[in-house]
Amino acid sequence: MDGALSDVLTVWDTTGEEPLVFPLIRPTLERVPTG
Repeated sequence: MDGALSDVLTVWDTTGEEPLVFPLIRPTLERVPTG
């Protein structure tokens, strides 16, 4: 997993709130196949 993305998800898990950058990275996440 990308380091920066991992940090974002860690912050998200810690705060329980969606990071402000999430709307910016969401399109990237949606383009990346999961699994």
